Amino acid sequence: MNTFTNKTIVLIVGLFIQSYVISQETAKVINNDSLKNAIDLNSMVIFGDTLEVELKKMDPTSDLRTDELVQELEGVSMIRRGNYAAEPTFRGMSSGQLSVTIDGMKIFGACTDKMDPVSSYVSSNNLESVSVSSNSNHSSQGSNVGGGFDFQTKGPQFNAKKKLTGSAGIGYQTNGNGRLANFNLNYGDSAWAVNLNANYQKFDSYTAGGGEEIRYTQFEKVNFALSASWMISTTEIVKAQLIYDDAYHVGYPALPMDVSFAGGRIYSLSYKKYIKSGTLSIKAYGNNITHIMDDTKREFVPIHMDMPGKSDTYGAFLNAKLRLNRKHTLTLNPDYYYNVSFADMTMYPNDPTRPEEPSMYMITWPDVRRHSGSLLLSDKFKINTSSSLTYSGKMEYVTSEIFSDFGIRQLEAIGKDGSQPSNYVLGNVAILYQKEMSDSWSLFGQGGYAERQPTVSEGFGFYLFNSMDGYDYIGDPSLNKEKAIKGSLGVNWSKNQTRVEGKVYHYQFQDYIIGVVDSTFDGMTIGSNGVKVYENIPAASISGFEINFMAPLFKKLKFQNATQFSYGIDHHKDPLQMIPPLQNTTKLGYIHNDLEFRVEAVLTALQNNPRTNAGETPTPAYGLLNLHMQSPFTLFSHTWSTSVRINNILDTNYWDHLDWNSIPRPGRSFVFKVSMTF
Repeated sequence: MNTFTNKTIVLIVGLFIQSYVISQETAKVINNDSLKNAIDLNSMVIFGDTLEVELKKMDPTSDLRTDELVQELEGVSMIRRGNYAAEPTFRGMSSGQLSVTIDGMKIFGACTDKMDPVSSYVSSNNLESVSVSSNSNHSSQGSNVGGGFDFQTKGPQFNAKKKLTGSAGIGYQTNGNGRLANFNLNYGDSAWAVNLNANYQKFDSYTAGGGEEIRYTQFEKVNFALSASWMISTTEIVKAQLIYDDAYHVGYPALPMDVSFAGGRIYSLSYKKYIKSGTLSIKAYGNNITHIMDDTKREFVPIHMDMPGKSDTYGAFLNAKLRLNRKHTLTLNPDYYYNVSFADMTMYPNDPTRPEEPSMYMITWPDVRRHSGSLLLSDKFKINTSSSLTYSGKMEYVTSEIFSDFGIRQLEAIGKDGSQPSNYVLGNVAILYQKEMSDSWSLFGQGGYAERQPTVSEGFGFYLFNSMDGYDYIGDPSLNKEKAIKGSLGVNWSKNQTRVEGKVYHYQFQDYIIGVVDSTFDGMTIGSNGVKVYENIPAASISGFEINFMAPLFKKLKFQNATQFSYGIDHHKDPLQMIPPLQNTTKLGYIHNDLEFRVEAVLTALQNNPRTNAGETPTPAYGLLNLHMQSPFTLFSHTWSTSVRINNILDTNYWDHLDWNSIPRPGRSFVFKVSMTF
């Protein structure tokens, strides 16, 4: 079946679902307090308040991977370099423009090629929720211009009646010979509780639509999470947690190298106290990330390379939320973290006729040590019963210094001074106005100013090869901070369980950080197109919109539709890179006697505004059909569940505009899962 026919079928199905919805009257449904459960077509909540869009994980035995869950969020697209560790983007922004945390903890990847985004170190069955915020002042996340993601993991549950609870599941995915298993165990009484979570995945290389094998897409991953809570009084809780995550033999077809090992050790100790006027919490944490790239499994390698990287972060923060009176709720959040980033590369000659030829060594992240201290103040002012005003401000001081003499000399050799610390004072302010116009209508307006410091790669990277555009990248320690003025407007209509929400937004950047070709340098990597140096360009902008619609058609039939679009240009009116095209997702869910059935149609438009000097080419439109069925049953006095997913039913050969080097995504795949709760 050709691509045109596939897109036509998806379009017909999507239009049929939407036309059917329009032709029906909204059925009588339960009250608004049950909104989240009622609109839950895929065990997720897509709508949140106007500051955040929140996704809830309802099913502890879900067969979805973390990146599959995150891409359901409003405004989110994923950058893929293979079948593992997709990098989340928000409204066309990524990397240092966004903050990504786990339970509020700062974590930084250890890979110079971004093959280990923070989201890869948490498993889907250990997620309580994921939130994405457009507010740069989002609590406990570092200063940025685009907002941030926070992954909240499951905590131990106190339960004096049923002390031991848990779940376990196994699954199989046909495309890629995927083997899946997860486990969760919770023991708790009225004073203390412990939760153990485990997840295992192993995949071989998958096939794209039409049967083409995509080599180097295999991976193996294991994740353990252990947490314990003690209720030291009726108003005080102490919690300790540990996440142990390892991935092995991870292939990346869009890159010249694979990953032999990626490991994360994440740990924390926190204290929370409930007081009459609010809550007070303190957390101290640390994490150690290790990432080892090599090309020993690749064929026809011109020169063998090892590229290990390491990132260690330690920090602490306090969060106080206080209701001062009926009109004012104050949030106070001081925060500190310390990060050490180091990566190097050793190149080994392959010529057997010259055994005396020495290896070459280079430091790509020169032992950069970063200290950051910040203070956030926010006040939600309730103007009257129908309107509120939230205003916030955050100040952050960041200093970064190279502690490798070899790394300093490397930069000096190309005319960059890395001998002195790079210091930045970052200011962020935001204001949000919300107004309930009637029982059904509400609107909001949000504006702000934000700043961010360069990432370690942007400030100190040394000959980092980018396989997307074929250039080696060099950082600049003297970069200016990136700045943005941003605003958004939105309207929301809801009645019973029917809800429509629309948003428009605009980001205007100054000193936008981007790689610019510098012909005075020669490429280091074999076959490189040359060298790009990170520079500040005068201006750039990103604009777009998001529209969501939810409605029950009948008591058992529910509908959901989401459309999102972003448009980005630089100061020359040239397109920005990694900007997702227009996308529409339509879902229809049916529930009868606990049998759940969902069909999904995804339509993604042609992206004909590529940034050609970043290696992008026009990306064709595509359409997908997915199906999910799930049914519970009782066996041996326990609740069991079976689920079947069919991804890419039409076996479409496609890739997304954000996929590096246009590597096709998986074709048709059946996913089977059996799970048990107790």
